[in-house]
Amino acid sequence: MAGPSSAITLHNLAEVAEFGSISHKPPPELAKLVDQYIRVYQTYEPLDARYLANHKNHVMTVRPEEEHLTGGDFIRATTLSGTKEELRDRIRALEDMGYTTFTTHVRTVLPEIVEKWADVIERI
Repeated sequence: MAGPSSAITLHNLAEVAEFGSISHKPPPELAKLVDQYIRVYQTYEPLDARYLANHKNHVMTVRPEEEHLTGGDFIRATTLSGTKEELRDRIRALEDMGYTTFTTHVRTVLPEIVEKWADVIERI
């Protein structure tokens, strides 16, 4: 379920040179992966509007050409993913760092996710 959210990281990083970044610089261990995705991005057409293909199905699915790049390690590095207790621990850690608000994106096509998140949040 988290793969589409992770793919957004690649979408943004592929467009940094052209549009700037909405995020932080990726950690060095992800540089090779980002370079691989940039090569995918460079195949998109039309050349002056690659962003259209880059953001197709944005947040909804992982496109076939992205699947080999959005594995478990990448998902864990770019999203809040894990067991319910792991999620609670990570949210508590955010609170310990001074964060006072937590939000999550729930796709309308997966309403059962709201209940799963409610179960995580109510026990924090």
